[in-house]
Amino acid sequence: MISPKTIGVVILAAGSSSRLGRPKQLVEHEGKRLLQHAIDCCEKLSFGAKHIILGANSEKILPLTNLKGFTSYLNESWQNGLSGSIQLAIQKASSNPKIQHLLFLLSDQPFITSTLIEELMEVHEEITACEYKWQLGVPAIFSKKYFDELATLTGDKGAKPVLMRHKEVVKKIVFEKGSIDIDTEEDIEQLNALKQSAE
Repeated sequence: MISPKTIGVVILAAGSSSRLGRPKQLVEHEGKRLLQHAIDCCEKLSFGAKHIILGANSEKILPLTNLKGFTSYLNESWQNGLSGSIQLAIQKASSNPKIQHLLFLLSDQPFITSTLIEELMEVHEEITACEYKWQLGVPAIFSKKYFDELATLTGDKGAKPVLMRHKEVVKKIVFEKGSIDIDTEEDIEQLNALKQSAE
């Protein structure tokens, strides 16, 4: 397994939650806000750097979040989509010579776990990503050789174009619940229904 000290973890949390109408980073699931859950999943791993990229509603989110060693950065162009947050993360990582890999997490995937993150690290070589609904997605780890390519992304597609261009080198971890994220009130209702059916 690669050393966590060579990894910078980045939680992408800059979106405006326009379809939800309130910050999804603060939506509670099982007694914990979604962004806090993502932070807590990283707590026991000694990452070389910990970044949260905020944007819309940062003034509401920060006072209600225990950063636990993460540094928050403001993506002032958050309206342009995920690519701006990724570019900011690459900029911060490139200034730290010990960071050889970046792990990207989203703040609205309620079923990520520290175990899943460790599984990604265990198999990582160049690019490692999660597979759900027959697609590749985050959480994902990218080695430094792909930083420049990630920095050229545009729009709101995230890192998926890079994953697709380099499918032949991507190591995959199956994460069936990775497709469950929070965009609407209906998503929250479905999440609560999942919890009740499991009880």
